[in-house]
Parts: sequence; structure tokens; C-alpha cells
Amino acid sequence: LDLRVRAVYADLLADALDVGRDYAAAYARAKRRIGGVDFDDLIRATIDLLGQPGMGEWVRYKLDQVTEHILIDEAQDTNPEQWSIIRALADEFFAGLGAHDERLRTLFTVGDYKQAIFGFQGTHPIYFQAAERHFGGLAEDAQGPDGEGL
Repeated sequence: LDLRVRAVYADLLADALDVGRDYAAAYARAKRRIGGVDFDDLIRATIDLLGQPGMGEWVRYKLDQVTEHILIDEAQDTNPEQWSIIRALADEFFAGLGAHDERLRTLFTVGDYKQAIFGFQGTHPIYFQAAERHFGGLAEDAQGPDGEGL
């Protein structure tokens, strides 16, 4: 490609970037105007709440009292922010016998690399593998030396 063609292409991309910025700003204004939130807003608010000193621990404690099963469908398309929410809710499943030791609590994930939309909402195969290692390690540690589970 000669320099002139590349310059035209760069101008086209710059115009598209301007349109994208204008759209994002208009979208943010529209959400503020109606008091609306989108999926990304909900994820950020949940992460902020669960990570807030004092309040986050209390919320996780209250959720731990009533949460028996977590199902993650299409786990290969789960991004790091979503995995952090799942960790905040599920890590206590593997912490030993608690107030309700008779409950069988489960974390069930369904995912298939062949059906992945990697890159969608910030997903990547490494995050799927990291979650598998994290929860697999917790499950192995919770079994104890005799192979018996909690």
C-alpha cells in the first residue's frame, strides 16, 4: 500500500473512533437520565459491594448462609470480573464445615472451548483455565488426606 492509501485508511479509522466515542458518551448520558444500568454496571457494582471493607464481608456472610448451589453456564465466556464475583460467593464452599454442615453445596460449571466466543466481553482461554485450576485446587484441598470430602 502506498502512503496515500494508508493515510485515507487512517482518516477513516479516526472518524470511526470519533463516532464510537460520541455513541459511548450519548449512551452514558441516556443511562444517567433514566437512572438505568447495564450488565457491565451491575458487574462493577457487585464487585465494589463484595470488596467493600466491612459491608462486603457481611454481604458474603449473608449470601453464604443461603447459597447451596452455583451454576455457571457457558463458563468459557466468563470474564475475570465475573469470575471474581463467583470466587467471592463460592470460595467459602471449600472452607470447611460451617454453620450448616449438613448441606451439600455445589459449584457446577459447563463450558466448552469449541463453543467459545473468546474475546467476547473480555474473555480469554487463560481465564477459563485459571478458574478451573483455582476451584479444582480448592476442591482437592477440601477433600483431605483420606480423599473424603467435606
